[in-house]
Amino acid sequence: MARSPLPPLGPAWAGSVMGTSLAATMTHVHGATRLSPLLLGAASLIFLAISIGWLQHANPHFTQPYMGPWGMYVMGVLALGGAWTTVTGSWGWQTVTWLLATPLAWIISLWQLKKFHGAPTFFWGLSLVPPMVSANSGSQLVASGQLDPGWAMVVWLVSLGGFLLSMATALPVFARVYLDVIRRRLYLPPGMTGTAWIPLGIVGQSTAVAILLSNSPPGIGEAATWRLIGIVIGYVMFTLGVPMALYAAWKFWRDIVTWPGYYPGWWGSVFPAGTCTLGSYQLAEVTGSGWWNWVSLVWLTVLLFHGTVCALRALFHVYEVNRSAEGTAPVLVPAAARR
Repeated sequence: MARSPLPPLGPAWAGSVMGTSLAATMTHVHGATRLSPLLLGAASLIFLAISIGWLQHANPHFTQPYMGPWGMYVMGVLALGGAWTTVTGSWGWQTVTWLLATPLAWIISLWQLKKFHGAPTFFWGLSLVPPMVSANSGSQLVASGQLDPGWAMVVWLVSLGGFLLSMATALPVFARVYLDVIRRRLYLPPGMTGTAWIPLGIVGQSTAVAILLSNSPPGIGEAATWRLIGIVIGYVMFTLGVPMALYAAWKFWRDIVTWPGYYPGWWGSVFPAGTCTLGSYQLAEVTGSGWWNWVSLVWLTVLLFHGTVCALRALFHVYEVNRSAEGTAPVLVPAAARR
């Protein structure tokens, strides 16, 4: 099997951190409390490996053409902090990661808007969603009641701003990419079809944020009105997500069968499923509708399935590389045979 060079360990692989962290969070939320610490440990080790890899290789640099990978890295930091808080019950993890990652999330998103490189691709949205992920983490902090009223107001407003920024920028960009899909101008090579799931990330994330913000508007308007707005946004986003999910499944699941080359794009299938299980769970909480909880469980199953497939493909890639290295090893001929 032909292989293209893989990027070194660094932000290009950060989708694995976010996806595994969300798996840790949502398995804990849904009661699989023995599995969630294992997933949290795996996410933490992956994060350390990716961070050390970037310190070694400095690839990519923190420059405008590479805001996509850095956006994934920042989202991974936020998701990992949230997972540690969910599993341990300590809000310190989420507070620290929110404070560290939120300024970077805004910088990455605004810097990306200066220019998009190459043809339209789902990767374009990776740098525009971090403010939404920051908004999710921040709105959870506000709802937790851990913050003083003054700071709660500040965090709520910053979170609202991140939500609006991502909605105003990511949705048009993804719409532009889907226009190429409709025109049959978007080509996803084998091994990169996992990126077709990326737009589902904003579907689940925006739903969760809208509902969390509506649950905790500190002294701003009627709570019932905010809650209705959050529910409506959730229903609209998940309705839009149906054809998006069908397209992504059609592209990616067919590729799983053919087992194509291994690339970071495989991990693009993981974290969007995680945000969808989070968003549908929030809808279940705010509406009291049990069927939304079943939707969340379905998306959790998809998340674990994609994560398992990506991990197995990574292990098989290592096997392929080792086997290839053994096959190209020089053959030692005894001296007697050469005479």
